[in-house]
Amino acid sequence: MKPSPFVSVIIVSRNRAVMLEEAVESVLSQTLLPGEILVVDDGSDDNTRERMEKRSDILYFRQAPSGQVVARNLGLSQSRGEYVAFLDSDDLWGPRFLEEAVRALESLSLDGVFSDWTVLNGSERLSSSWKVLWSQREGYPTEVKGWFGIAPREARRILLKACPAPTSAWVFRRSALPFPVWNERLDWGEDWALQIDLFLRGKGTMGFTMEKLWEKRVGKDNLSLPGGAYRENLHKRIERNLDVLFAELQPLLTRRERRAFQRHYSENDLNSALAALRRETSLSSLSRMALESLRHPLLAAKMVRLFFSRRLSRVLKRVLSQKQERFPVRRYQS
Repeated sequence: MKPSPFVSVIIVSRNRAVMLEEAVESVLSQTLLPGEILVVDDGSDDNTRERMEKRSDILYFRQAPSGQVVARNLGLSQSRGEYVAFLDSDDLWGPRFLEEAVRALESLSLDGVFSDWTVLNGSERLSSSWKVLWSQREGYPTEVKGWFGIAPREARRILLKACPAPTSAWVFRRSALPFPVWNERLDWGEDWALQIDLFLRGKGTMGFTMEKLWEKRVGKDNLSLPGGAYRENLHKRIERNLDVLFAELQPLLTRRERRAFQRHYSENDLNSALAALRRETSLSSLSRMALESLRHPLLAAKMVRLFFSRRLSRVLKRVLSQKQERFPVRRYQS
């Protein structure tokens, strides 16, 4: 009888003791149990250590606060699995997540697969970003028992446009992973960088299923949620990380791809500026964000058009109405 595949699951956490235990339980509820669960504590100062050291069903590691990228690399260096999956401590896998992913890796001979997901924002259940990204595809791949392999040309187009899926969505074939796996120069977009390294630079093969096999929880310390603890500096953080990513990516790109990536990169700046415009009420902040969005020449014409578009008009109208409510105009009768 063929032995069960050995899967290593690596969970990184900082100050999420309760959510971490829920994430571990979701792994232990899998129909295909992993060979090992490694929890890397990134210097938590809550009771994470106390809770994890009591458990005999995990391997617990602790490091000084160094960020989740360094912690993932530590966990990977201590793991032994033929297949590797990284679960964020605020996410939850459905019971069939590992079984379905490993089956697809083996039956389709792929290097990495991911499943669609549901976003949990409090009581709201939202669709994933992948559904929108995949709707813009240029072809129709062959389906095999609910899974799709993505052709190299289509994978390249998708990867240069956006990150297909976050960390918790994936299971990887260990032998295909680049080294180092996680780019420690990044503290945002490191999952996108890994996918580019594996499937674009390394020419690995990827696949996915539209079945929602896991749940992504967003909260106050999650970058996916506007208004989170990091939201105030997120625009600059994204900009800095995209600079690193683009510098490393440039040698792999054609001239047309470089222009397309820069345009997408610039549009990200613009969208961040527009999001900030919706939140700001001071004229100085409005001016600052408008100027920031013009840093890239390719966007100058687009920004001018936006000033006259309905989209920006609604933003400005709302901002001005808020200012009127705060400083009502007094009318005097003669």
